[in-house]
Amino acid sequence: MKDVFAIVMHYTNLLDKYNLQQFKGYCSNVELAYQKCPIVRKRKRADPNNFRRNVLMLREEHREHAAKTALEVLENHQQQMLDLKNTGYNATGYARSSPCSTTEDMDDIIKMVDNLRERSHVDQLFVSAGSQARKRMANRDKAAKNPKIDHVAGTTQDLLDLLRTTTTNVCLVVIDFLGLSTNADDVLDLFRLHPFLKKSVVDCIPFNNKTYTIDREDALDSPSVISQFREARPAPRQRSKKTISY
Repeated sequence: MKDVFAIVMHYTNLLDKYNLQQFKGYCSNVELAYQKCPIVRKRKRADPNNFRRNVLMLREEHREHAAKTALEVLENHQQQMLDLKNTGYNATGYARSSPCSTTEDMDDIIKMVDNLRERSHVDQLFVSAGSQARKRMANRDKAAKNPKIDHVAGTTQDLLDLLRTTTTNVCLVVIDFLGLSTNADDVLDLFRLHPFLKKSVVDCIPFNNKTYTIDREDALDSPSVISQFREARPAPRQRSKKTISY
């Protein structure tokens, strides 16, 4: 871990105030993937609690390029959103969580709202604080009241009303694919039924440092474009997770 810390500090000054122990805590809090590597315990008389992880290390000659690429993803995404807004697009955010009953669950959707505002600079936001990812958009939040969350304009039904009545091009921004739906047919219908829904941007920066842009024409011409909105999906990911702003 000491070696990893030394390498990271060579490429950023964001952690200058961290010591090794604090760095370990940071890695745990942001759920870095290396922590999923199996632990190999090495019992020693001098240090019975010593353990190691077998991890793959990027070759030194590739590290600078990898660091630069990682740093540019968020910047490029925000520039893309700014360019769309400057050409007249309405950047609309949507956050969905599964049925919740606790304050902690509501805190998660509030964090998603904050992430959409901070990372994607959306103009307005709609939420579904209690719907399954597979459920059709038209059937979500029919009896739900507008949640009392700052910067939120309404529920799924209010979003659909906007898409039905707007004459402005819309870019719908979500965090992860299941932040919108795992029903690919329903996502296709969302594009088909709303002619001013021109794009959807899927922010996966906290998970794989990527964003995905889906154009209306591409989705309608080749439905396979939206294949990642699917029922068979990976384990749920923490969409309330924050990234570091550089």
